[in-house]
Amino acid sequence: MSSFKTVNDNKIVPSVDMVGDVIRNRPALEFSPTDKVSNILETMYDTGSFAGGVLDSSGSLIGLVTEREMVRKILKKSPDKDQYDFEKSAISEDLTAWDTMITNPTSIAPCASIDDALEIITRNNFRYLPVVNMVGHLKGIVNAKELYRHSQKKAQRLIEDKDLMLSYFLGNEPYCTGHSL
Repeated sequence: MSSFKTVNDNKIVPSVDMVGDVIRNRPALEFSPTDKVSNILETMYDTGSFAGGVLDSSGSLIGLVTEREMVRKILKKSPDKDQYDFEKSAISEDLTAWDTMITNPTSIAPCASIDDALEIITRNNFRYLPVVNMVGHLKGIVNAKELYRHSQKKAQRLIEDKDLMLSYFLGNEPYCTGHSL
């Protein structure tokens, strides 16, 4: 992991290359298949994290719950296809993670590159991608926005490195004389 940091949108964004570096020190939300949707949504809003893993009794990832997927299940379309019937769409107390989860979600290993994760998210039009270890235990969840941000930082670093090298070889760097070609 690189230690270079920059300020972006008033947040310090560390420059990283691996998915595991993105999720380090950030626990993922974990739910059981029987957790009620109302409790899951409350937890999501309290934590500001809008995706969580659904784990079986051994701790392996079996599904992914997202705010978007739960809302889709909760809202019932009215006869007028352009309108939602909010009165009939109250959260049913018997609706669980099992009812709303994305089963067997595509996942990625912590040692995978940011570029690999971004390719999976882009190709499949995902918002979230679970990160699991070799035995299928959830380590974290990355989202498209943060992956794009890290990818931009990597591209910016490469451009800066290229400019420094060109400066050195052309002999016009500010601190000493470089090789002449």
